[in-house]
Amino acid sequence: MAASVARDVLMRQFRDVQRGTRRLLELIPPERLDWAPHPGMFTLRQLAGHLATIGGQTASGIVLGVWERPHVPEELTRDQALERLEASVTRTEELLAQLSDAEFERREIQMPWGVTMTVARAVAALIEHDIHHRTQLFLYLRELGLEVTSHTLFG
Repeated sequence: MAASVARDVLMRQFRDVQRGTRRLLELIPPERLDWAPHPGMFTLRQLAGHLATIGGQTASGIVLGVWERPHVPEELTRDQALERLEASVTRTEELLAQLSDAEFERREIQMPWGVTMTVARAVAALIEHDIHHRTQLFLYLRELGLEVTSHTLFG
């Protein structure tokens, strides 16, 4: 697979996943942001904040070598999470666009948990991570009795 094709496929998948994430974030009832299904699990606010920023934070680490610690403000609103998601998607695309196709495909980076991988694999890991938390949000919304279906994710 040519490097530009790998980049195109991964970035298209990244954008598609972000659209589904946005649809789920839009469904969060603002009055339930502090709800969690069990003690010790993310609240809806924490999960929304994490989903809204992981792209830009990860891209910063991949491209600049700066791994930011995630921080979710205690009073983050649903609308703020949506704004942060848009900013994060833009930041991710801008940062990754700085890399040549060869760098995207072959440059190796050290991930914060000690694993070395190519940029392309790190972007795939970002997408996997996002899908994991997006599915978590999907289940939270179902637990609250909201009408969410696979069409909500992929529609």
